[in-house]
Amino acid sequence: LQRRVKDRAENEEINSRILADKHASILFQEKSFYLENNDYVVYEKCSLQDFMENIFGSAYNYDTKADVFPFEEEQCDEYVDWREQANEKGFKDIVYQPNQNFKYNALWLALCKKPDRSGKGVVLKGYPFVMTTGLEQAEKALKKNYEALISSPITYVGKNRTSANSRYLYALAFDFDGVGMQNLRDLTFQMMNGVIPTANIIVNSGNGLHLYYIFKKPIALFQNAKRVLGVLKKELTIRIWNQYTSEIKKRQFQGIFQGFRVPGSRTKRGETVQAFINRDCPLYTVEDLCKGWISDGSKGSIITKEEWEPLDTGVYTTDRNTLKKAKAKWPEWYERVIVRGDKSKGRYTTHRGLYDWWLSRLKDPMEPVSEGHRYFCLLALSMYAIKCNIEFEELERDVFSLVPMMDRLTENYNNPFTRDDAEDALKAYHKDYCTFPKNSIEYLTGLPMPKRKRNGRKQIEHLERARAVQSVDYPDGSWRNMDGRPKGSTISKENSPQYALVQKWRKKHPKNINKSQCARETGLSRPTVHKWWNINEYIR
Repeated sequence: LQRRVKDRAENEEINSRILADKHASILFQEKSFYLENNDYVVYEKCSLQDFMENIFGSAYNYDTKADVFPFEEEQCDEYVDWREQANEKGFKDIVYQPNQNFKYNALWLALCKKPDRSGKGVVLKGYPFVMTTGLEQAEKALKKNYEALISSPITYVGKNRTSANSRYLYALAFDFDGVGMQNLRDLTFQMMNGVIPTANIIVNSGNGLHLYYIFKKPIALFQNAKRVLGVLKKELTIRIWNQYTSEIKKRQFQGIFQGFRVPGSRTKRGETVQAFINRDCPLYTVEDLCKGWISDGSKGSIITKEEWEPLDTGVYTTDRNTLKKAKAKWPEWYERVIVRGDKSKGRYTTHRGLYDWWLSRLKDPMEPVSEGHRYFCLLALSMYAIKCNIEFEELERDVFSLVPMMDRLTENYNNPFTRDDAEDALKAYHKDYCTFPKNSIEYLTGLPMPKRKRNGRKQIEHLERARAVQSVDYPDGSWRNMDGRPKGSTISKENSPQYALVQKWRKKHPKNINKSQCARETGLSRPTVHKWWNINEYIR
């Protein structure tokens, strides 16, 4: 009987998934049809070539002095050599180190399914592609029918899509889920009325949409520019992702380096990702996006005029510090990084309590983990694992154990949380992520991070300072309560009205172990119910 009940539940779940996929596929086609035929903002379907040309080719390219793609006409010798070695020895073991004559390139990441370590399952593995002017690599990748092809509107040096390697941002790209037909109508209506900026390109990616706002001139990604652009994207996300444009109420914030599926590749359900362009929409400057929608530029604004002006005029120069200059200025760095090839970051190992604390937060049903932040929560767990020297096998077990819990947080049935999502989050188990800042983790996960109040001092030193202040302010120890705690003030089951309420409810519902229902019906908080639930196990 138990087997039959289980089989029936599994069949119902499978049928539910099939029905949901069918509904989502129909919705995908309806959204594409609407974008081409709506009455508010004119969009037309565009190819991958058209998509790449408009993002990377329409802006005057200051680093190459050309009006076309910033990419190489053909792959440079350094890249060809790296590719041959990588195919022979493995991608992780070979570092791409081009000389000063390279061009900045767009990078694609192809995700495909490969057997996992045990050989019993499959995982997603990523392989990088350097784009050239003819986009031959893109065409080959599309023909291979990878699980996903991901790119961002950024050019990089080398083959790694990292913040340190980024050079120019050509567009701000926004991703939001939970977009039904009414949400899409409201989105185009708000664009027509100037409530939100009109997107140059909209990509129908499956569950949601990607909106691209293309810059008149690519933005040089200096360190201060990354910070300002991150604030700009967050504030525009709040504006664009509103109660009318998405069914999901809690917004998902992403950084400027987030990659998205490219047109012509596959959605999670296998449809072809489609892009639509508004050819009449003007290109933007950072000032346009700031002044038009989030800031007047005055002192005290979210982004001031002094912050956005340099972004529209800054230029990246490759000869700012040549290797010859670097050798003279930083001989120790030159010996370690260039001569010995050691590019590891300096860091210290954190106690594993940090990892256990974050893991316990993710397992706690009272923590405000939302659908849009599930992936980043597991990504942060991988970062803490590398920071605390946790073995990968332990991290892998913990991450996969959280998949069912994360999937139960799904509000939009088209956006389940799968093992593939968890496998992708494990990629942050890399030394490059060990110095990821706390405020960025708080921003991406949506979980508040408590601030330490010891100003970097150890607990012993901090308490010594506190006691020294006490002895100065209260030399006679008058701040202490010498009488101790008043009698009868100790909270126990005998004098706790909360305990009485919980036990009364349990006696009334002897077979019910749902603490959340108990909290709702008694008016207590769930932590309070949990506290008094098993203090003296109720026996019928």
